[in-house]
Amino acid sequence: MTDTPRGELTVREAGRRGGEAVKAKHGKEHYSRIGKLGGAANAERHDKEHFARLGKLGGSTNTIEHMRTAARKGGEATLAARGIEYYRAIAAKGVAARKAKAS
Repeated sequence: MTDTPRGELTVREAGRRGGEAVKAKHGKEHYSRIGKLGGAANAERHDKEHFARLGKLGGSTNTIEHMRTAARKGGEATLAARGIEYYRAIAAKGVAARKAKAS
């Protein structure tokens, strides 16, 4: 991915550049360390049955049903945390962007 025509970074490119900067600063081993910390924290939060359920999914967490459930839960969590005004602001930005593109 490269810069967009307006000179702004895409989200993908910004993430890639950020990851490269972290790797340059902390080294590749940093990702291994934080992965192990995250795994340990996850193990503390969930019981064995949780991991057994995940194992039975067999890597099928990218199913449409799973993605819909995840999106719904994320939307509900965002609504609870930020309120309806957050969604109204996003909608207004979308409308303004479409109007600007149409001009």
